[in-house]
Amino acid sequence: MIRVNKNQPSRRVLSTWLCVLGLYAVFPSAHTASESLAVHSSQPDQIYTSGPQPNRVLATQEALQRCSRKDHKINGYCEIISVDGTAISSPAQLLPKSKPHPLFLWHYASDKGSIFLAGTVHMLRPGFYPLPEPYTDAFKIADHLAVEVHMDRLPSSAVANKLIAYARLPAGQTLKGTLPADTYTHLEEATASFGINLNRLQAFKPAFVYQQLSLLAFQVQGYDPDLGVERYFLSKNQNPVRPVIELETMDEQFDMLFNQPLAMQTAVLEETLTQLDAYEKSSSDLLRAFLAGDERAMAALIDEQAGEHPLSRAFTEALLDQRNQRMAEKIYLLSTQPGNYLVLVGSAHLVGDQSIVRLLERKGLQGRRVASNDNLLQTRQGGR
Repeated sequence: MIRVNKNQPSRRVLSTWLCVLGLYAVFPSAHTASESLAVHSSQPDQIYTSGPQPNRVLATQEALQRCSRKDHKINGYCEIISVDGTAISSPAQLLPKSKPHPLFLWHYASDKGSIFLAGTVHMLRPGFYPLPEPYTDAFKIADHLAVEVHMDRLPSSAVANKLIAYARLPAGQTLKGTLPADTYTHLEEATASFGINLNRLQAFKPAFVYQQLSLLAFQVQGYDPDLGVERYFLSKNQNPVRPVIELETMDEQFDMLFNQPLAMQTAVLEETLTQLDAYEKSSSDLLRAFLAGDERAMAALIDEQAGEHPLSRAFTEALLDQRNQRMAEKIYLLSTQPGNYLVLVGSAHLVGDQSIVRLLERKGLQGRRVASNDNLLQTRQGGR
């Protein structure tokens, strides 16, 4: 089970690049005061309010801190239940009702070993742990871990410097000068609600901005990158230490994210702004599909979030289909090597006709879908 500090919520509610680069700042604005509500898992009837705060981020931080300051006699954790009057679905409400059910987990067995291909969510809340047992079984069996990119291999300052090099606009250009006037006005309203000083983002590309808005929309609900599935397994990778394999390089990811044409970046930002007000429904639908192993629902969500603009849809294709080709090739090569591998990729990479699963099938690699009630350790011991 994940170790949660029982009396302190994550202090990294804002653990995004805005903080790393010193770009986040609360500033006076016309935004109506925000309020978040939190509860402790041991006393769900006791509600902790943030009181009026300048923006949603500070509201969530304050609600969690007030909850954590209470001397709870029973172990547990604090979670956000409401932001600006919008109810935040609890993990219990999002868990599948039917059991057993399929997981975003495939097992590829060979004479040389096994590959467990696991879909992940990059941000979670404490109440989503423990993970389904087959996930932890696969980790116990694995003697190697594979992730999309292992950010911890470089010091955070080095990663930040590399990010800046990719995310900055060319000299002489500004974010305001790059965007249409109506888009910039909409952006001003959105950033104010999260407490972002838009003046500090003038040197950055639209791609950087829409990523930060998307992250913050999750984080104001209490979702934490430190509780993402990859981070969970990397933090457990201590005794014994398993070698960590990267399916992509940091430069490949940054190039794909930040070097798309500015018109494409603008289209994605506009779609992000349009969908931002429905952030709770979007995140809940995503988690519900992930927890139920529902490929069809996940694929529909990806299609919906791609929006209607042709350039926005083209970006989604680049984000998923093109990277799937690259990652599937590396996973296939792992299948030719001895050993047991737990491969962690975002769940969106495992659905659709161009998913990693389908690409591996076309290479002749057939996997078995794992269900929530499968005992992988017992199966392995039984030689099946």
